[in-house]
Amino acid sequence: AAAALTVVVSWLPLHAWGAVWVALGVALILTAHRCVKASIIALSVFVGLHVVWAGSYLGSWLVLDSPTSWISASNMAGTAALTAVLVYVLEHATDATRRRYP
Repeated sequence: AAAALTVVVSWLPLHAWGAVWVALGVALILTAHRCVKASIIALSVFVGLHVVWAGSYLGSWLVLDSPTSWISASNMAGTAALTAVLVYVLEHATDATRRRYP
């Protein structure tokens, strides 16, 4: 597992990454039913973090000795892709839908 996290740990220590993920989770919970624009921003950051971590896992699978990191990379990339579709749908929702779900 240590080789799989080499890239992201070079940017921030794991406890700082934990704080980033917790802060993002709180932001997602707080914006879930309040404001579509704030939700879109929080979800976009969520997608970005998943892409960064997927890249880290993919890089460790390709370059370092971490033969199972492709599994975590595909999990993170899949979550990012599905959430990106959700963000796209939220951004392009009709006015009638936005009136029902502000």
